[in-house]
Amino acid sequence: MTDAVETKRMDGYQRREQIIACAMRLFERGYSEVSIGDVAEAAGVGRPLVHHYFGTKRELYLEAVRRLTYIPAVVVTGIKGATLDDRIDASIDRWLTVAWRHRNMWVSTIAIDAGGSAGDVDKIMREADAVAVERMMSALGIEGNNPEIEKLRIQMLAYGAMAKYASRLWLKEQSITRDEAHRLLTAVLRTIIVDVVGLEA
Repeated sequence: MTDAVETKRMDGYQRREQIIACAMRLFERGYSEVSIGDVAEAAGVGRPLVHHYFGTKRELYLEAVRRLTYIPAVVVTGIKGATLDDRIDASIDRWLTVAWRHRNMWVSTIAIDAGGSAGDVDKIMREADAVAVERMMSALGIEGNNPEIEKLRIQMLAYGAMAKYASRLWLKEQSITRDEAHRLLTAVLRTIIVDVVGLEA
């Protein structure tokens, strides 16, 4: 069975997901290095279909960025642990595992974020950071809207920026190991929760 036949049998959702998956891989080269034609060829579809689902190249790029930035927001689902320390350890371990699995995409995301993105890209980054904080707090069993929890939300945004840079040191620059990244991130997160914000472990 040919790729063309496979493509024809896909429904709209599957076609759209196929296109965005190819775009995410290609945009690792850089925005200016990729054309709509490149994406269409990689996905095995015509250029009009890419335009149909995503409009312009910029809109396709923004959707790719959105998918990449939400990696850390979804990896903490289902985290279990009897104590806060157990849940912190499990959450960071899961996050590092998924970051490694999608390392090329994740490093590209970090580069976009570090570049001082503006406009739509910056909005996507901020939304993803906020979602990541809520998901992480939920995984850690920390909920509520009291002043301490609100303070923690703000501190976690700063922690997220540090976690991204730590993952860059591990995945791209290889100046720290995974184990070192794990120890750093677990220790700092616990310090923020217990010592800075003052929540009980």
